[in-house]
Amino acid sequence: PPPILNNIKFIFKILKDDYLVTKAKSARAALDSIKEVKPDLVLVDICMPEMDGFQLYDKMQENPYSAEIPVIFCTAESSKEVKEKGSRLGADCIRKPYSTENLREAVKKVFEKQ
Repeated sequence: PPPILNNIKFIFKILKDDYLVTKAKSARAALDSIKEVKPDLVLVDICMPEMDGFQLYDKMQENPYSAEIPVIFCTAESSKEVKEKGSRLGADCIRKPYSTENLREAVKKVFEKQ
């Protein structure tokens, strides 16, 4: 399977026992899903086909329904600019490849902030 599907499966497997998790295979599918079920958190890969994670975030911000949903950017990028951009947007970043503990901790941290 393509890397994005492996990441989705990995995240789902790690979080499914502690959270109600839904999956989307593209940014457009994620936007549709967000409209149907307002999630408490969105984990989004920065590098996606059609629309990158920052563009998805911008689309979420345009809609009052989704503007307040916290986002964690998942990225293989190691550049300081990517992390800084995520921080400027008020989102957390987690660097791939991530461990089970790193992912759980990032999610827990977001919910503790609320």
